[in-house]
Amino acid sequence: MQQVRVLLSAAFALLVLLAAVIPRLFTARDPLLMHPDVPFAAPGHGYLLGTDEFGRDLFARIAYGARPSLEVAAGSVAVAGAAGSIIGVLGGYGSPVWEALAMRSADVILCFPPILLAMMIAGFLGAGVGHLILIIGFLYIPQFSRLAFAQTLAVRRSEYVEAARAVGAPTARVLARAIFPNIVGPLVVQASLSAASAMLLESGLSFLGLGVLPPAPSWGLEIATARNYMFQTPYYVLWPSLVLSATILSINTMGDALLDYLDPRRRPGV
Repeated sequence: MQQVRVLLSAAFALLVLLAAVIPRLFTARDPLLMHPDVPFAAPGHGYLLGTDEFGRDLFARIAYGARPSLEVAAGSVAVAGAAGSIIGVLGGYGSPVWEALAMRSADVILCFPPILLAMMIAGFLGAGVGHLILIIGFLYIPQFSRLAFAQTLAVRRSEYVEAARAVGAPTARVLARAIFPNIVGPLVVQASLSAASAMLLESGLSFLGLGVLPPAPSWGLEIATARNYMFQTPYYVLWPSLVLSATILSINTMGDALLDYLDPRRRPGV
């Protein structure tokens, strides 16, 4: 049963990825093209999922809306993973002063609710995909730095690390060849889980008007607009909400499966 869930999740995530990269595989309609004569068209009447208040095809807008969500998720995880891993590894292997500075900085960021801190920073930087990547990446740095710090402490006294130091290997080589390859597994799992959280946070900021700017399609922006017509056309808010929830669930399911694969203690029969 677990394998079936993982396969279904992977298949759905692949479809979302294809929609983000090549949306014309799924629809030939322009997501920005308005048809004022068919506002709020019901699903199936020439439009697979219906139309919005301007007569724009909802299926096209959801397909094209996958791109900003995945761009923000991948970009922010890349920023947070790179910066957080470096900070955590240096904190776990370096001097006590660097350790205290790195970990206490992470604690300060974690003191604030992510959505509130993101709203505050977005208020200064402004909306847009590029700013969202930097904002969410900054917020998720502590998750990677604390994990990398803990993993580095666990392996820094290992025999292979001591052997590398005994032969006079420089610190950069010890970190790159002896420590980082042995802690990358948990960091990969954290990246998969953070991608789902980043996608949810991006949708929340877009919902509040601090993310993707209209008229560009975005799942969070679609939900924000559709809430004004929930009782008139409930399917309008239903489709982007379902797609967003299914995407996050798929990423989390694959992250759990990846954790089981990389951690022998969690494998069945072990």
